[in-house]
Amino acid sequence: MVQFTKTNTTLTIDGNGSAGRDGSYGVSGSNSYTYHGRNIHGGPGGNGTPGENGENIQIRLHINHQTDKLEIISANQVDETFYFRDLKKINIESNGGNGGSGGNGGQGINGINGTDGNNATQWTRSSAGTSGTDGGNGGSGGSGGPGGNGGDIDITADIEDLEALLLFGSVTNHGGDGGKKGYGGEGGSGGRAGQGGQAYYWVDHNFHTNTHIQCMNPGSVSGSAGRNGDQGSQGNSGENGRAGSYNFSIQGLGQFHGNYHIALALDTYNISTSNKDLIEPGQIIQLQNITIKNTETMPTPPNIEIEIHPDSNVKLLSENKIIIKSSIPACSSVKLDTPVTLQVANFATQALDNNYRFDAQLHLEARTSHVNQSIPGLSKNPIKLPVGFPIKTSTLSSDQSASLNQPAAFAIKVCNDTGRQFGAARKDDRLVSLVLKLDSGMSNKDVVLNTEGENHLTLPHIVNFNSLSANEIKTFAGTLQFINPPINNDTEAKFSIDLQLEDPITHVVQAIERRNFAIQFTEEYKFNPDADIILLTNSKADVNTVRYWKRIANSLGTKIAIWNTSLESELSYANLFVRDGKSLQDAEGKVVVVLDNNFIGEQNTNTKISNSIANDIFIAAKEHNIATYLIGDHRVEPFVIPIQQRPEVIKCSTPHNKFFTCNKKNKLETMAENYIKDRSLKNPEKTYITTYQFTPHEKSAAFADLCELGVLDIYEGLPRNKLLIATRKDSNHWDLKQHDLFVTAKLLSFSRKIQNYFNPKSDTSVLGASILSDLCNEFMTYSLDEWKTNTNEEKLRSKLTLMKEFLAVHYSEIPHAKKKNWVKLVLEYKYILEHLLTLKQKLSFNATVPAVINHIGLAAIKVWFKEAKVGEDTSALYKQIKSKWGHLDRKHLLQTVLAPIPLEIKSNFTADKFIDKDDFDNTYVKPRAEMKGFSLFKKQVSPTKQIQYHRDHCIFTK
Repeated sequence: MVQFTKTNTTLTIDGNGSAGRDGSYGVSGSNSYTYHGRNIHGGPGGNGTPGENGENIQIRLHINHQTDKLEIISANQVDETFYFRDLKKINIESNGGNGGSGGNGGQGINGINGTDGNNATQWTRSSAGTSGTDGGNGGSGGSGGPGGNGGDIDITADIEDLEALLLFGSVTNHGGDGGKKGYGGEGGSGGRAGQGGQAYYWVDHNFHTNTHIQCMNPGSVSGSAGRNGDQGSQGNSGENGRAGSYNFSIQGLGQFHGNYHIALALDTYNISTSNKDLIEPGQIIQLQNITIKNTETMPTPPNIEIEIHPDSNVKLLSENKIIIKSSIPACSSVKLDTPVTLQVANFATQALDNNYRFDAQLHLEARTSHVNQSIPGLSKNPIKLPVGFPIKTSTLSSDQSASLNQPAAFAIKVCNDTGRQFGAARKDDRLVSLVLKLDSGMSNKDVVLNTEGENHLTLPHIVNFNSLSANEIKTFAGTLQFINPPINNDTEAKFSIDLQLEDPITHVVQAIERRNFAIQFTEEYKFNPDADIILLTNSKADVNTVRYWKRIANSLGTKIAIWNTSLESELSYANLFVRDGKSLQDAEGKVVVVLDNNFIGEQNTNTKISNSIANDIFIAAKEHNIATYLIGDHRVEPFVIPIQQRPEVIKCSTPHNKFFTCNKKNKLETMAENYIKDRSLKNPEKTYITTYQFTPHEKSAAFADLCELGVLDIYEGLPRNKLLIATRKDSNHWDLKQHDLFVTAKLLSFSRKIQNYFNPKSDTSVLGASILSDLCNEFMTYSLDEWKTNTNEEKLRSKLTLMKEFLAVHYSEIPHAKKKNWVKLVLEYKYILEHLLTLKQKLSFNATVPAVINHIGLAAIKVWFKEAKVGEDTSALYKQIKSKWGHLDRKHLLQTVLAPIPLEIKSNFTADKFIDKDDFDNTYVKPRAEMKGFSLFKKQVSPTKQIQYHRDHCIFTK
């Protein structure tokens, strides 16, 4: 019987069939007796009973419009009525019941064990064991019952009542599952065999013959074991029931299968506006000829309500609901008679650095009138209304920097996107204009505007467009010239250009778009012979950074020249130094500090300064002693490898015979290593890079066959005894002040270090540390143990140019305020020389190069003090130095002097190396190319490896 159950707002129509009963289990075998004998076998399992069929459900739906109720009618009788406000979903269930499971067969009884026979004795015989009986067979399993069939569901409705079908959710009428099969019972175990009696042995004594006789009574045979019973056979699984049918009929339209489902889509519409592609803010428009399409194969209910939900940018001026009274046939469209009137949002604020354009949206939602169910489809694709002004600007382009003599150019385009004319030429046309303003950074009296036809125009400046035809683009361009320098260089002046358009109704001119841009004022670079530091900046370098480097220069007792590269069309060291009658030779000994951050270069592209001067850095350092300090994320290797030099080419060959295999690459590597060692011994102040190309080839000669191994290219790198190129990451420079002070001082030429040391404003501690670092570096360069060409004192003295220059400073010429500091510096150098020799060098019977240099230095210092005639006792100063460095061994003293602060820089102090030609060529394309290296201490190193304070070098690469 069909039952109606309502839970909250869900109605369930239940016509499910009941499940069949399970079959009984078979009876196990027993020792009881029947008419035919013992009941030893298991009984069969019972069969499961069939599941009950689901009820056939035939109902008709009717909407009572007077009571606003849904009536469910069967057999011409109203079974149930429900208010629509209380009903949201109807589920129908008419599933067949599951069949009962078959019972398992009974278990066969175990067989009876046989009895054991009697053992033999001296006087009696043994008896045989009896056999065990067979186990009983298991009973067969019962079959599962068949599942019941699902009920057939038929729903009927008039077309006026179709929307009630939208309430149906889950409709299930599948067949019941067949019952599970029963399993056969286990067979009983056979009885155990009885054991035969055991034999008996004894010894009998014959008194007549005085002998012993072995006697025996034999044992008996065992019985046989009983057979195990067979397992019973399995039953059959029950068949699944048949699924029922589900149909609904619409009076006059036929029958449909499955759930009732419909979907709508927006087919077409028209916008009533003069410019269909663009709607101006505040404009009132109408959506006309709106066509709604039924995209499914079933008709829609009548009286569908189309609700209109505008977003915040649209104000609806008409009713927000349109009713489609008639049903829409399957896959057909209907045009709405009522247009939709609306107004887009009024203009509020101008667009910043963009065009005033956006899409306003209308969301349509379809719902039924009584059931209040949403019909899918319409809400997926909202109506988009393109909103914006017919006039727009392009992205503004401008120079990033300007000076008093070099103005900054700018340009902006104005575009008419419509098919009508704008401008002031005709009375009924709308006015279009641009307004150029100076917003901050300077005052209007400091800047003038130059255009193609006029010069020295004041700001703000208005440009009225006389005529702007349909789809026409016009350009407003000019230059902004600074006529009064600001108080601070690198001041940024901020400008804006407003696009103005006349409102068609109020005739008020309003600014609809604004483009912002900035121009940095900077001084033009001029060569200054007194400026040891040249700061390369760009338009993105802030004023605080420039001030920071000015303080660095001041602490080092020198001046700084600033070159803003944004003013240059071509950027190179030649443009930097070769001007005003000067040459690269005039810049010898100077330090170029490059602020290598990203900035906007020519053609509005992102660039860095190092992209333009990468090839100049090595040449300037190698040929003109111009140092470079790169502030940015760089690897130092591309800047210190002599890629532009012409190498010395050496062809390598070796005798070839049957005892030597010439196609070995390590032979050529050994030759490359030996060439570097030979040149390093002859010229210890130089570094070399050797590339080899292994191309073995056998060649016949007059006296012996040769194997040509390949070619060596020997490049001369940067000097070992000078720091000329260094880089560091562009991090918080305020935390790196001591770092930058020392590195910049180290990059200065030795002569400028000494000259700046005596400047009253200089930081003597930093400059003194850099001077001692250079002197120590010179000592380590020329005191290499491998350099055994000559220990002649005069030849060595001629090499020690820094020592000579340092001790050539006359005490009488030193400013009074610096005298004590300089004496302390000389004493520190003395202490270093006294502690740089190793124990082996001190005890050597032969004069070593380090010992000779040590002797030259200490003797020269003794002479300096004798000639200086220092009036005060220096023993107290020397004691202070001992307390400062006395706890350090030779290794740590060397590290402390070479780098007195924890440095994390990359520099040109790399070891000599030999490199495979392919790796060398790929170094500039693949930054992590593997490179074999050879140092003077025969350690294999890589230029990218992080090492600090190498004993050979001032600062090794990190």
